[in-house]
Amino acid sequence: MDSSNEPLTTRCRQENERRITPESALRALYQAVLPTVRLVEWVLAFCGGFLESKRPEDEQVLGIPFATNPHPMWIYDLSTLAFLKVNDAAIRTYGFAREEFLRMTVLDIRPSHDVPRFLHSWKHTQESKAEKWWHKGKDGVAFPVSSTSWQLIFMGCKAELVLARRES
Repeated sequence: MDSSNEPLTTRCRQENERRITPESALRALYQAVLPTVRLVEWVLAFCGGFLESKRPEDEQVLGIPFATNPHPMWIYDLSTLAFLKVNDAAIRTYGFAREEFLRMTVLDIRPSHDVPRFLHSWKHTQESKAEKWWHKGKDGVAFPVSSTSWQLIFMGCKAELVLARRES
């Protein structure tokens, strides 16, 4: 029988023409990728110090400075409306501690008269939008804001990043 007609996946032409077994195929694959794996490990080890030293205040979300942004920013879960992350400006502006924010929903920072309009907007969500709203701080005092928001996936959740600018 002419071995040249057999599929290449079942025959290997080397000195003695031997069958490729799953074990020999895995061994060959491992030997082929090992140098790449070692290179990646070296790059990660070399760059790891730089990555770990990145300061939290340098954090960006969608390319926008988040932690140090002078405007209140937060990310909330679009299905539960729960706050997932807030920046320091939001804590200063609204008066809630970070832990309080993370136990709240975005409805909790809205005066009751603005909740129906928000829920209507939420049901007709877009990838990004700019809107004017009324918000309230921990003291219960309402104030106008202009907000810009962008949808994203955050911690595995469909979420929205909001930047709110308090108006006078």
